[in-house]
Amino acid sequence: MATLTTGAILVFLLVAVALALFVTEPVPIDVTALGLMVTLMVLRPWTGISPSEGVSGLSNAATVTILAMMILSDGVRRTGLIQRLQSIVAAYTGSSERRQLGATIGIVGPLSALINNTAAVAVLMPMVSDLAHENGTSPSKLLLPLSYASMFGGMLTLVGTSTNLLASSLAAEYLGRPFSMFEFTHLGAVVFLVGSAYLFTVGYWLTPAHVHPRSERETTDEEEYLTEVVVREESPAVGMTIAEAFEAFGFKAEIVQLLRDDEYYRDPTGSTTIHPGDVYTVRITDAELRALLDVNGVDLVPEAAAEGNLDALAPEQTLVEIVLTAGSDLVGETVDAATRLGVDAFSFVLAVTFAASTAFMSPVGYQTNLFVYGPGKYEFRDFVRVGGPLQLLLAVVTTAGITAFWGL
Repeated sequence: MATLTTGAILVFLLVAVALALFVTEPVPIDVTALGLMVTLMVLRPWTGISPSEGVSGLSNAATVTILAMMILSDGVRRTGLIQRLQSIVAAYTGSSERRQLGATIGIVGPLSALINNTAAVAVLMPMVSDLAHENGTSPSKLLLPLSYASMFGGMLTLVGTSTNLLASSLAAEYLGRPFSMFEFTHLGAVVFLVGSAYLFTVGYWLTPAHVHPRSERETTDEEEYLTEVVVREESPAVGMTIAEAFEAFGFKAEIVQLLRDDEYYRDPTGSTTIHPGDVYTVRITDAELRALLDVNGVDLVPEAAAEGNLDALAPEQTLVEIVLTAGSDLVGETVDAATRLGVDAFSFVLAVTFAASTAFMSPVGYQTNLFVYGPGKYEFRDFVRVGGPLQLLLAVVTTAGITAFWGL
């Protein structure tokens, strides 16, 4: 009988500590993930994790895909296509949370079947967030269902998730039978319907409303806003430093960011000279904002960032992800287990595929959960509370569906 080595015990302990920190969140989740990575490398004599192996996840295809999806999302947003879609959806949903939820699920599900579900969430997340804000709904009530519904939709076709494609290639390698485009569409449709029903009922009740919609916030002279202003060429502030402008025009504000000639500068100093066309992201009170806008040639930027919302700032964002790499032997081990049990290995591979593509109980369990984690201001426990019952429900549905459609 194999015995546990010191290294194995140490790794188990580190994972247990990391899970505890993920759930309780005494520090941000990305700090915990980076701390775990560094600790594994520092303890290399026992863990066997070299520095190159420790950071290899940063170059993993899944991580690069997420970053690429962020770029895609911003590009699509700038075309105005999402804004037009949002207007159409808003005309239907109005201020009804149920209709907004239905529209979110109804759009992202089928879209995830046509393109990768990660891309679908990246493209639709800004629209869903704005739709909620403009109609008095907490974005938190829609963003988690957006992520979950994209997973449902991703199981409608082979190309819906990258996990499906990986599992198909491994099924071809081990069984000589890759997945066809619509191999599991019928089961995926059942999962989509059952999952959607859950989100409309139990899930709707369990999903938190952490983010207050902007339309519900009362404006006071002391309330701070995060907004963007542009300095026109005719402004008398041109040529002054920021500190000189503050003194000359009698207002105060926190300059968070400067955009100049398509270059972003974080926290510009008071000695920074103001140029024509500069766009400043400022944290400012309502009274000070009115004073600022009284300055000739200083105007608000259309669609400026909302109060406290830093998601619309510079494109440099930190994203940490724990990745199960494409080299995982899980499918191969599943095939071996099925062979030993004398059952249909293909059915077991399908079970692993559905389980891996529908990870609801953790923000680090799937890429789309990571996307909505920050904007929705979710906590780790939110995924356990909302995703736990859903995970159990779909485990039963998927198992029964595989048995009925493919047999054992």
